[in-house]
Amino acid sequence: MKRKERVFKREKMRISVVIPAFNEEEEIRECLESLRQQSFPYFEVIVVDNGSKDATASIARTFGIHVIEERERGIARARQTGFEAAHGKIIASTDADTIVPTDWVARIYHAFVDNPSLCGAFGPFHLKRGSSPDPRINRLIPYLEKIGTNYHRGTTALGLPQFSGTNFAVRRDAFLQVHGFRSPKDGHYYRRSEDIQLGLKLHRAGKVRFLEDLAVCTSARKLDKDLWRIPISNVPDYFSFFVRNGEV
Repeated sequence: MKRKERVFKREKMRISVVIPAFNEEEEIRECLESLRQQSFPYFEVIVVDNGSKDATASIARTFGIHVIEERERGIARARQTGFEAAHGKIIASTDADTIVPTDWVARIYHAFVDNPSLCGAFGPFHLKRGSSPDPRINRLIPYLEKIGTNYHRGTTALGLPQFSGTNFAVRRDAFLQVHGFRSPKDGHYYRRSEDIQLGLKLHRAGKVRFLEDLAVCTSARKLDKDLWRIPISNVPDYFSFFVRNGEV
């Protein structure tokens, strides 16, 4: 592709979609296929291969996807690398085990165009049926989805929006202003809950909305018999985020 053609194509990219991936050869093809079916044409997809040992990167390249290698492990580092490489003024985030509806990018684009003051937006997620390794969790999936949506709705109303890495979007300038998935204090990459911390920082800097019609479908593969331990293990982080305005 000639230089002028590359520049023209880049200028038409209104949105960048960033997908961090580590050993996702079993899941990423379905994710990229759903992005291929988008009704909105002016977007790019960036896959950040975070040191995979399988065919993740080569599968992404068969879709004509821009693949970036980030060998330093860590989800915050991988997301940051992808977001900083993005050409779009709006950057959307999803995960390799997620399927997005055909109007996902269009909804994101119009949400930001219709609301010039919007810094960030996020939506709920459904869980793929039967995707948990624990059959008991699979039976609970419909209830877990309702709990999750109500939780996001309630925390946003309280001024504590909590992004999920699988379904959110930000204005690029606002992302850079708050230092993204890094601490503005000392520059360290967040060790965990990088998506939640970004959402809270953006809320302090501007306007963040929870869009209930911006839903995606993701895997429940990380949910097993120890599901009940998740909220308990996160208590120290939540205390730091919400009470002390701290970071991890």
